[in-house]
Amino acid sequence: MPGRTHRTCPPYPGARGHDFEILDAPELTAATARLAERCRLAAEGASGAW
Repeated sequence: MPGRTHRTCPPYPGARGHDFEILDAPELTAATARLAERCRLAAEGASGAW
């Protein structure tokens, strides 16, 4: 993956169209959850989602 930290990794598996599971990486789990929430808000058209 191009991302080398828990902050830069989350977009890549989903952007490539792959399902994925996070095993034993609490920092990556939290970063992915934050990204998912931002995407949800953006999809709903919430202003200021990013």
